[in-house]
Parts: sequence; C-alpha cells; structure tokens
Amino acid sequence: MYYLSEYQTFTSVKEMDLHVQQHINAHYNELIQTDRDVLSLISRYCCKFPGASHLKVETIMKALSKSDATIRRAIRKLAKLKIIEKISFIRRVSKGYGANILRILPFEDKSTMNTRSVAESITPVSNPATQLEKQTSLSINLIQDTYDTEDAIKKGLITKLPERIGHILGAFFDMNTMYKVYGIMLRAKAKIDRSITFEEYEEEYINAILSVVNAYKRGKVKNIYGVLYAAISSATKRLYVTALFNDAMDR
Repeated sequence: MYYLSEYQTFTSVKEMDLHVQQHINAHYNELIQTDRDVLSLISRYCCKFPGASHLKVETIMKALSKSDATIRRAIRKLAKLKIIEKISFIRRVSKGYGANILRILPFEDKSTMNTRSVAESITPVSNPATQLEKQTSLSINLIQDTYDTEDAIKKGLITKLPERIGHILGAFFDMNTMYKVYGIMLRAKAKIDRSITFEEYEEEYINAILSVVNAYKRGKVKNIYGVLYAAISSATKRLYVTALFNDAMDR
C-alpha cells in the first residue's frame, strides 16, 4: 500500500488527530454518533500514512455492526461536510474497482465568525415558540399554559428527544400526549427502516409533523395519531428509497 503515501494529508498521526477533533467540534450539531464512529474508525486506519486509508465499506460495517446503507450515508455526509474525501481506486492487476481510498481532509478555520456561529448553534434555542408561531400561527400560550410541575417534567422529556423535534412536540402537546406521539413516530419509522434516525433527518420529519398539526388545526384531520403515523411512514419511505438510489450510484 505504498501508493497511499501519495494521498496522505498530514505529516503525523498527532497532526491528523488534531484536525479530526477540529472537524468534530465545528460540525457538532450536524454529526450523529454513527458519523463520529465512522470518522474515528477511518482515522485509526490512517495511521501508517496519516490521513489516507484504503478501506472497504464491509470492513466498517463489521467493525461498527451497522448496515451497508447506514455506513454509506455516513461516508456521504462526511464527504459533503469536507471532512473526508472519497477517491475511487482501480486495481492495476484486475483493472476493476477496489475499495475506495478514504482521505481525511485538513480542517480549514474560515473565520472567527464561523466559530461563533458554531458556538451559537450548540446553545439551546431560547425561544423556539416564536419561530413556531410564524410557521403555524399558534399562540405562544400553547407552551406557557401548563402547570409548573408538569412543565418541569415535560422539559425533562424534551431534553431526551432530538433537540428540534422535542421543541416542536413540546409546543403542540402536553406531556402525556408527547409520550404517545413520539411512540407513534418511532413505530412508524421502524416499520420502514430502523437504521434511519430522526437526528439525521430532522428537517424532513419536522416538515411532516408540522403538516399534520396544521391540517388538524384547520379541521381537516380528525384522527391526528393515524395521520401522523402515515406521514412519518411516508417520510421514512422517501428517505429509504433515496438512500437505496444513492447507494446504487455509489457502487
């Protein structure tokens, strides 16, 4: 694998580890645990030629006990965020495509403004209800009109959910209903693909939730639980089909 020296991006493992940590810090909110685990594994295979490794998806799958689709999604995300680069490699003997060369890219600190915006993104949203009010025309009183004891318990539940989804559900539902609604969402998603996570596709799932709630408030939906189940299933199915298509294109 001497050829990997042509692709290495760092002079030492210590330098590579520093850049990996900077990438993780800069994209804290965008990376889920699986993404971090994949990046960590790639970096462990990059020690001989710091920054470059010849690594198969199957190897990562076995090491992390994750599905093919999950690993490929993580690699695509890391590449999109300019954390790694995927380079197609052709074996000289067989003339066929071998495992991709995965290369960790140096972290580029574009500006102090970017650093500040990352710090702000990590800070919990102080007034999610204001944003939700603009989107749904619901009064902020939906959040505030609860008893103090229930509100404290409810906030505890919200912190256990994906951040933005937790705030969305907290704005529309009381504590007991939140438990039921989130359970319905989990079952609807699991029916299609358990490997797809709410954290990774928060925007898509939030849109599905808001569309159902808006329809319910307009009187167009009577059974909100059934319609929500169908909406989450539909959103998951779209994500699943898209992932299959992207995986086929990557092969």
